[in-house]
Amino acid sequence: MNTSHEIYARRINKVIDYVSDHLDRSIPLEELAGVACFSPYHFHRIFVAVTGGSVNGYTNRIRLEKVARVLRVFKKSIATISYECGFFSPATLSRSFKNHFW
Repeated sequence: MNTSHEIYARRINKVIDYVSDHLDRSIPLEELAGVACFSPYHFHRIFVAVTGGSVNGYTNRIRLEKVARVLRVFKKSIATISYECGFFSPATLSRSFKNHFW
């Protein structure tokens, strides 16, 4: 028999996969809540309880980790990388990257 925690964790894992597949764009909280089959309010509470952090914080961290991998492997401009990884501008990427890694 599945406990509530296992069911919630499975739904949140579905959202984590969805975020990873859609890093190139901003994903509204309502859309992620729909993926998990929760209301936006309940989804945010469950996401924090399961992952230990906010949806925004998680998404930003995953985007920055992707940026770091792309910078090491590919010879692309910062502008191209920023848009491919879901940042609104190279300046936003630079500021976020600096705050996260320094």
